[in-house]
Amino acid sequence: MSYLIDGSMISFVAGAVRGANLRVKLSAGVLATAGVTDRAIGVQEVASLTTTEAVAVRLRNASGTVEMVASGQISEAAPVYGAADGKVSASQAKDSFMYGIAVTAAAANNDFVTVMPHASGEAGT
Repeated sequence: MSYLIDGSMISFVAGAVRGANLRVKLSAGVLATAGVTDRAIGVQEVASLTTTEAVAVRLRNASGTVEMVASGQISEAAPVYGAADGKVSASQAKDSFMYGIAVTAAAANNDFVTVMPHASGEAGT
């Protein structure tokens, strides 16, 4: 099946019970939580309560900002990188990718941070 997407969001089968605002990737046609070194397709907008429900994903190349979950402290205007469990971090782990720039700060793990995604999606290391 192919998709023609002319917009900032698309729905996919959740593939797992997962919280909102986490980076996701595709795996065997359904969503999976993106890890540190994964190139995410975007951010899951709402929590999934079952593995089979359809959930909206804000694509990584969408315009505007996106709310994401921080894995720790992030300063305003800091670059953010992919982190474990679909989160983002101000620290670049080995082989992680830059996701964007923090527009707001996050004080601790599981805080929300507003991110302006990198213009071309996740940039290389």
